[in-house]
Amino acid sequence: MTRPIGPISLADFPDDVLLTPGVVAQVLGISARQVGRLAERHELPMVEVSPRVHRVRAGDLRAWIAARVRNGRAA
Repeated sequence: MTRPIGPISLADFPDDVLLTPGVVAQVLGISARQVGRLAERHELPMVEVSPRVHRVRAGDLRAWIAARVRNGRAA
């Protein structure tokens, strides 16, 4: 049985799960390349698994999104 293709929700993941840049991109609705740019500029908290492999903790992504909400609306 395969998983249905559709939007990925951050609610699907516990806080301590490490997400790939591709999954983060799908959650945010941006490209994986843009996720990489955010990480390079240290705007998005990343876990360095190895020099070429980075992941984002689901809880850190939730906090990052919450910090960008302004007046009840996303910044």
